[in-house]
Amino acid sequence: MEERMKIAILTNFQEFNPGYSLTGIVLDQIQMFIEYGHEVHLLVNEQYNPHYDHYIKQRIDVTNPKFKLSKVVTFGHLKDYTTMMNWSKDHQHMSVKVGNMLVDYFDKYEINLALTHDWIFTGWNLPYAGGVRFASVLRPKIGWLHWVHSVPSVMRDWWQLNNYGPQHRIVFPNKTDQRRVAEQFRTTEDNVFVIPHIKDPRVWFEMDKVSQEFINEHPAVMSAEMVQVYPASSDRLSAKGIDQLITIFSAWKRHGISVCLVIANQWATGKQRKEDLQHYYRLAEHAGLEKDKEFIFTSEWRQEYATGISTSILRDLGQLGSVFVFPTREESFGLVGPEAVLNGVLPVFNGSLTMMRELYGAKGMYFDFGSFHHNMEPQQGCGQYLEAVAMVIYHKFKTDSAASVKAHVRQTYNFNNLYRSAYLPAISDITAVALQIKQDPNMVQEVVKAMEKFDKEMSEPEPDNVVDMIKGETNDAAD
Repeated sequence: MEERMKIAILTNFQEFNPGYSLTGIVLDQIQMFIEYGHEVHLLVNEQYNPHYDHYIKQRIDVTNPKFKLSKVVTFGHLKDYTTMMNWSKDHQHMSVKVGNMLVDYFDKYEINLALTHDWIFTGWNLPYAGGVRFASVLRPKIGWLHWVHSVPSVMRDWWQLNNYGPQHRIVFPNKTDQRRVAEQFRTTEDNVFVIPHIKDPRVWFEMDKVSQEFINEHPAVMSAEMVQVYPASSDRLSAKGIDQLITIFSAWKRHGISVCLVIANQWATGKQRKEDLQHYYRLAEHAGLEKDKEFIFTSEWRQEYATGISTSILRDLGQLGSVFVFPTREESFGLVGPEAVLNGVLPVFNGSLTMMRELYGAKGMYFDFGSFHHNMEPQQGCGQYLEAVAMVIYHKFKTDSAASVKAHVRQTYNFNNLYRSAYLPAISDITAVALQIKQDPNMVQEVVKAMEKFDKEMSEPEPDNVVDMIKGETNDAAD
């Protein structure tokens, strides 16, 4: 069973201004970690202003015992250093204070994983990098993940990952520059984890709470490549061409393509309507689609939605779609078509309904699905015909940059995928390494002496060995 962590996210935020991109990155991490059962501590500057805290409360239940915002990070008047040679005594003193603060906080809340954002990277954060170095020596069994948010382009003399110890890793959001980051920090590529930033549709589109619950219980809506949400009244499923959609989605699945077809049906009440749904469930099962996973009727999710889901939920789910195949046999207009197109899907219309070309300006893809005025009887049979149609649609989808990129982003950058594929392996690796660290008694004694002397002689010159200790290599090693 996955271990639940006590995670400290270290920032120097003096407010949570949503105009600052880093606050959004941090908030995504907090929400993700809490949803996966971890305890999260957000450390902010001791002079933090709560003016923008409503932005946090929109996403996080601040009364949740698994979340704590702590105004403890040492305040200082910072400067953008380019070399440690110019490191002022005031900022060396500040590093010691930061180190003390981190040790005290880690001990009090039993933290076992620390995340930093640009603390070991920018010249502005050099005093905090020094504090991390002190705390790491004194509490070596804590794992560290250090986010670097820009491409390092000029080498700095404090960019030496090995000086922090073996329980530290750098995190960068793309693999292309992984080697460059490793070289700049005088380390190897295996010490630079690639973790893209989260961009979850549930957050970006500010989805309804019920929509999020539906997605959580039907994960293929988020994770599948070919996703369609198709509104249809339960008494018109045949006219809407549900059987043809089942055949098309089944063809994709047989070719190894992940699929999810959601029928957002209304008025699924009464014996006849329930029997109709069972008929299509049987068709889908026979075609190889899993009930309530790859083929879903929204009316069967919860009793209160037997008569239909709300417009907001329909819009939310539709925004996850990648394709909209519209094989309806009879329409005067068909509101669901424009609604789907506005969600940015690949549109596929029924060429057998001549009004379709009028309504959509002859744009999109058109295939004959049959209609009330045009009977469709393909020579090779409907099954083979629809399978061929399915593969032509998929080829168009893969070459349609907007639809395919949208699907890629949805599948890749959501909370669930990134946690499983990137965050969890990184956390498991670094915590396993940290647990094997042997504390170096000599290094600990040296750091403690410097800290004690600082406490007693705050106004006197700092010991000469402070910079040397932070620049020097640790002797910590794994068993």
